[in-house]
Amino acid sequence: MKSKAHLLFKHILKNPNKLKYKDLQKFLYLLTNDNLKNMPRGYWCTSISKLKSIGNLAVNENGFYFLTQQGKLNIDKPFSIKIQNDKTIIDNLKRELKIQKKHNKFMYNQLTRLRDNDLHIRLNLAKVNEAIEYYFVEGFIDELTYDKRFYLKTLLNFSSSFYDYNLKWNNFENKDLND
Repeated sequence: MKSKAHLLFKHILKNPNKLKYKDLQKFLYLLTNDNLKNMPRGYWCTSISKLKSIGNLAVNENGFYFLTQQGKLNIDKPFSIKIQNDKTIIDNLKRELKIQKKHNKFMYNQLTRLRDNDLHIRLNLAKVNEAIEYYFVEGFIDELTYDKRFYLKTLLNFSSSFYDYNLKWNNFENKDLND
């Protein structure tokens, strides 16, 4: 009797670009069971990961599984990595290069997003500095009514502590607002 992995490889060859991870699990489970109702979520996940990591099984950009050149050579011994030739080595390197390009594009997008967020934060810091200078340094907070002054003072204290500023409220009129 052939192993489950061998039967899986044959099934993948019969259904190119049609099988996703869940389909592989269902096929393997139905080899020994009648009903998918009791199938565990991680059924055969370690073995499928092992087949991918040794280079016999791979996933395309759409999430479909396929046999690599090495996997086709090792169809009788799926967990073997012994049979390799120049074509399988080049095939593995091309696949790794494609993955690296996709990862680099992702990292570039993340860095761009971080740079844009950093610019946004610096613009907000400039606005906070301007508000602190206007109300605190130039004293325009004294022109506000008591309630407005109380709440603005709370906001200024919070924003200044967020940016490591320490506001000292020495004005006699604001003395009752200090806690």
